[in-house]
Amino acid sequence: MEPIISDHLTYQDSFRSVTARKLGIDNTPPETAVFNIHIFAIKIFEVLRSLISSAYLPFIFPDDIYRCPALNTAVGGDSNSQHLALGGSAAADLDNSIHPNCVQNDSLFMIAYNSLSVDYDQMIAEDIDENGNVGWVHISHDRNKDKQRREAMVSFMINKKRVYRVFDIMKGFIRSKYLQEGEI
Repeated sequence: MEPIISDHLTYQDSFRSVTARKLGIDNTPPETAVFNIHIFAIKIFEVLRSLISSAYLPFIFPDDIYRCPALNTAVGGDSNSQHLALGGSAAADLDNSIHPNCVQNDSLFMIAYNSLSVDYDQMIAEDIDENGNVGWVHISHDRNKDKQRREAMVSFMINKKRVYRVFDIMKGFIRSKYLQEGEI
């Protein structure tokens, strides 16, 4: 029987990576990272899952939870990425965009954003486009913080550079509303 991280997240789910497999990188997490991922799964993944109607199950597809340093470098991740599951932090990228019968990424973001029971540190609606589509949702938790930041952001590309903006509920996920003067 495969070890589990939480009721609905297996140990294998926590470090499965198509990119790591393609590049021949061993992405197996150390014990300290597994503990951080376990806390993340309980505080974020399971809570978020319980907020969604059973009509949408399975509703969360974790795409990128743990990244070893070599994988993080290979994908261009930040050297302090919470995907490294160091120092009490852990993160996941959730993507339901290819699953039309599941709650979609924009709704997933809004459910977490509006719920005080999803105790996230940082959440980013990644790769928003002009039509309001959200590429995936990055969400994290830091077990060492008494109070999570609840930092909500959007990200998109401008001239091949990733740009981050604070999420504004009045702007929603419309990319053009976040553009500043002089940006394309």
